[in-house]
Amino acid sequence: MYQAYDRWRWQSARDSGPPGSPFDVSQLDPRVLVHSLVLCPPVPEGIRYLLVERRTGGARVVLALGRTQSPHPTLNLAQIRQRGAQLGACEVFLLPA
Repeated sequence: MYQAYDRWRWQSARDSGPPGSPFDVSQLDPRVLVHSLVLCPPVPEGIRYLLVERRTGGARVVLALGRTQSPHPTLNLAQIRQRGAQLGACEVFLLPA
């Protein structure tokens, strides 16, 4: 069911994923923001990100990592979404600077 973006219940990176999986989310910095690829907000310049595929059983696989370079947040978002769609990612992890 559709929900407005400001009412979306974001899933914490710590709440999911089996322990001991190749991408152990228990080791993440608590400042990491996890967004769906489709619902990711505009991203400012210089922010690091991971593009992640969610597999059955809750396992996550990192497909790519990068850093935004444009001073325009919406252009950065478009580039992240395009690369994520090409690789088959379904989540974006925005990492602290």
